[in-house]
Amino acid sequence: MGSKQTSQAETKIVLMRVRRFARAADMAPSTVYALLKSGAIKGVRIGSALRIPSSELTRLERGEITAGTSEGGEFVPAGEVTSTGWAAAHR
Repeated sequence: MGSKQTSQAETKIVLMRVRRFARAADMAPSTVYALLKSGAIKGVRIGSALRIPSSELTRLERGEITAGTSEGGEFVPAGEVTSTGWAAAHR
């Protein structure tokens, strides 16, 4: 009898600081905060620290995140999020 092999890939969640996310997305940190506030991207609070899952950067790169800007580039809020944000939505 052979050994049992697992075919499932391990998923690693990477949480990014706002400034790191902003650099990777080539945008200002204030824009990232505005997108978080509007709910266009999701974040999580760990104590007083705010972190963004790297999967949100992937969504941004794929064009899945469109809420938050108008055609003229001016920010348009997509809606308010609660202070628990991403963590509450993903429990």
